[in-house]
Amino acid sequence: MHVHPGHDHDPMLMALSVLIAIQGSFVSLVLAREVGRFEGARRRLVLAMSAVTLGSSIWAMHFIGMLAYHMPVEASYDLFLTLLSFLIAVLAVGVGYGIMTVIPSGNRRDVAAAIFTGGGIAGMHYVGMAALAGPIALGYQPPWVAMSVLIGIVAAGISLHLAFGTKLQARAILGAVAMGLAISGMHYSAMYGTTIAPTDLADA
Repeated sequence: MHVHPGHDHDPMLMALSVLIAIQGSFVSLVLAREVGRFEGARRRLVLAMSAVTLGSSIWAMHFIGMLAYHMPVEASYDLFLTLLSFLIAVLAVGVGYGIMTVIPSGNRRDVAAAIFTGGGIAGMHYVGMAALAGPIALGYQPPWVAMSVLIGIVAAGISLHLAFGTKLQARAILGAVAMGLAISGMHYSAMYGTTIAPTDLADA
């Protein structure tokens, strides 16, 4: 059985995945920063749109990153788990954004939003990995799992603090870059600690 490390990737597709994450983060954060201008149903709609935008960006980044990975054998994805991973990302981001736009500013608000948003990025990743179907076996190194989750939470926290700390557009851009790095950094650090091996069925 030959074990493939999770850091065997195509550099061009890796770069594309990072750009997708940053671009989606920028659109999402710009929308989320405008939530305070609205009330009632319109406010909830804008918040939902921003959460779906970032959730989609997280989801797209993950699967472009998986296209970049040199899979040892042909594999597919379980439809239910793939859709569940998308839902996790959207809901977690929605809660994180809701915290940032409803609760008064402070360290507790920022930490709670970072945990939900960064945790959603990590949850999307690992459920997306569980969706892999085929003659393969996945293995994870616990220190890298912990590191990847920590990267997602810390970078997401920095991003939200930058984006919501002031109305300056430059801060929104910096926040989008930080969020894009949170998404892609979480993914590729997680993949570095992942091994994907063909099972006996693949060798038959």
